[in-house]
Amino acid sequence: MFIIRSATVLVIISIFYVPVFIRKSFGEVNFDQLMFFIYTDGGTIGTDINVLIIFLKWAIIRPVILLILFLVTYKIMKRWNVFPSFMERLFKPIALFCFCAGLIYNVHSLGGFSFPGRYVGQDLMANYFKKVDFKKLQTTEKNNLIMLYVESLENTFSDVEIFGHDLNAPLTDSLGSNEFSLRQAPGTGWTTAGMVASQCGVPLAPFMGNSLGSRDGPILGNLICLGDILDDEGYSQTFLVGPDLKFSGMDKFYLNHGFKFAYGKDEIFKKFVTEDLGTGWGGGIQDDTLLDIAFERIKLEHEEQKNFNVTIVTTDNHAPDGFLSPRCASQSFKDNISEVIWCTNKTISNFVEKLKNDKILENTVLVVMGDHNFMGEIDGARPFGERAIYFDYIAPKTTEISPKQTQLTHFDVFPTALQMVLGYEIDQLHLGSNIFTVDNESHLKMHDYIFGKNFLIYSDFYRSFW
Repeated sequence: MFIIRSATVLVIISIFYVPVFIRKSFGEVNFDQLMFFIYTDGGTIGTDINVLIIFLKWAIIRPVILLILFLVTYKIMKRWNVFPSFMERLFKPIALFCFCAGLIYNVHSLGGFSFPGRYVGQDLMANYFKKVDFKKLQTTEKNNLIMLYVESLENTFSDVEIFGHDLNAPLTDSLGSNEFSLRQAPGTGWTTAGMVASQCGVPLAPFMGNSLGSRDGPILGNLICLGDILDDEGYSQTFLVGPDLKFSGMDKFYLNHGFKFAYGKDEIFKKFVTEDLGTGWGGGIQDDTLLDIAFERIKLEHEEQKNFNVTIVTTDNHAPDGFLSPRCASQSFKDNISEVIWCTNKTISNFVEKLKNDKILENTVLVVMGDHNFMGEIDGARPFGERAIYFDYIAPKTTEISPKQTQLTHFDVFPTALQMVLGYEIDQLHLGSNIFTVDNESHLKMHDYIFGKNFLIYSDFYRSFW
């Protein structure tokens, strides 16, 4: 009986520490993201070892220490006959109450109580999905595309009062002054969700709110996304990421939407570098090495004079502390998140300058954007929901147009990229607005809907995309 009661207390204590473990590992996490990782087949493969260490520290070791202190206190009080006898008789109801309270605390910390609202209101896509016959669209001269998703990159990192200097200054030097503000919409708050939203113009909806078919199936397999359109146009498409390709379902998205080549850490170790360079998030290669490999791939594609699309995802800025590469350490950067971001941005700036020097950007669109908000704490920053994600681009002079809109969401990147790459002048597509052509009224109306309280609701229409 004593062992059973001790184990029960340990479980209860551990339950209360689970939200702490999640915040320490990933920062701001919602129920949508958690369910996506749990539901997706292989979605947790390649998780960084530090996540396991933090789990052991906060959800195992600390609860065990507290249990020991509790048991020692209990034994002392029993020996001195000061332990209330009625407490033992009430152990079961107290334990049950604490267990339920722990579960409620977990659900609340992840925003799980918002799910009943997902079944009230209009169908998610009924009034906003725009169906287009792309084959009938006449295209101008095609441009190549490089999509660079930078882990957790925000406009906030330009705040001198918070960080002491402008961490995004290297990007300004290479890309020009940034006038854009990308706000994180519901269903876009983690890496795969941000990529899916910007390439398909729809959110990555919660699996509890929508039954999304087979857990090992493609992501939005029945929806036309950017990669599908470029594949139909004959583009060679490559995806590169430092950690495992299977993590968070990245393989299930890209390899089912027109990408013929996809490289994660296993593929990169076999083809480009040795495993001793696996010092980044999830044991993968770090951003500087990844961008070196990406540049060589882009250079090769450009020399073949065929249209290409290369999509890259960095990971060194991952909350809470980032991953300082050995190359950055050798350049006297310190091992903290601000220095990691500073070095990552310098690395990206060098990457952009190499593209310019090799004249690759003369017929290639380069989009540089954060995948989502930084999930960790930033002292002195605006509240999480008010912070803007970084977005900027370089387009060939022959196709560059002044944007009408500078406030955007991930969804807007989809039709905007089609404008820059293929010349498709589509005002609105799926839930996105083309920032070069859409009028203010339509743009604001869409954003009011997206950030309204009845956005991510149960939708048979949305389910049909799976």
